[in-house]
Amino acid sequence: MLHVQASSATGATHASRAFRVRWIAGALITVVFGATTFGLGRQIWPTPVGAAQPPSGLVPFFIGLSAVESVLFGMASASSSSVIEGSRGPTSRFG
Repeated sequence: MLHVQASSATGATHASRAFRVRWIAGALITVVFGATTFGLGRQIWPTPVGAAQPPSGLVPFFIGLSAVESVLFGMASASSSSVIEGSRGPTSRFG
């Protein structure tokens, strides 16, 4: 749905500022949780003893995959904290 805000320029500026603050908070939560998960991943989920290890040529790809996984975990954390627009529940769109 398209929401039209019929207010003065001050109201539009306030909405823009609120959006910017929410976006910055979401980005900050994403970075904090993502970096923590990336840094502590091997301590939280250790590799079992005797598990197969990838060849040394594939390790950079697994590091990249782990980085993407960490960023997605951070985004999910920000989304679940209701910071990202559209995740505030049904009242934000239907209320």
